[in-house]
Amino acid sequence: MKKSKNFSKGFQKGLLNTILLLRAKNAIPEVGMGATGGAGSDCYPYTICEVADDLSYIMVQPDDHKPAKGFEYYGNQVYTYSPRPDTTPSKYTLRKNGYYIIEGAPKKAYWCSVHPGHRRYYRDPSF
Repeated sequence: MKKSKNFSKGFQKGLLNTILLLRAKNAIPEVGMGATGGAGSDCYPYTICEVADDLSYIMVQPDDHKPAKGFEYYGNQVYTYSPRPDTTPSKYTLRKNGYYIIEGAPKKAYWCSVHPGHRRYYRDPSF
C-alpha cells in the first residue's frame, strides 16, 4: 500500500505534537528506560520493554528492588533496581492529557499511569 504525501505529513505533524506533549509531561520513552508507576503515595519501578513507533503506547515490566546502602525506612528510602524480563508486560497507552495510562482505564485515571524517565520504589511509612 502506497502512502500519500498528505498521510506522511499528517503522521509527522502528529508525531511532533506527541513528542512536544511528552517533553512537557515525561521523558521520551525508549526501550530499557526506567519508568515509575504510582498507587496513592506509593511508587513502583518498571522497565520499558517496547515502544510503539508513533509513541502511542509502551509496554512495561515491573522491576525488583532491594534496599541500598544508607537505607532507612522513615528517612532515606534508597534502592537498587534490576529488571525482571520473565514477568508479563503491561500495556500503557498515551492519552490526550500526556500521560501513559494502563490500557482500558479511563483517560483521567492518573492513578493507573506510569511516567517514563526514571524508576523509583517508595513506600509511604505513614500508612
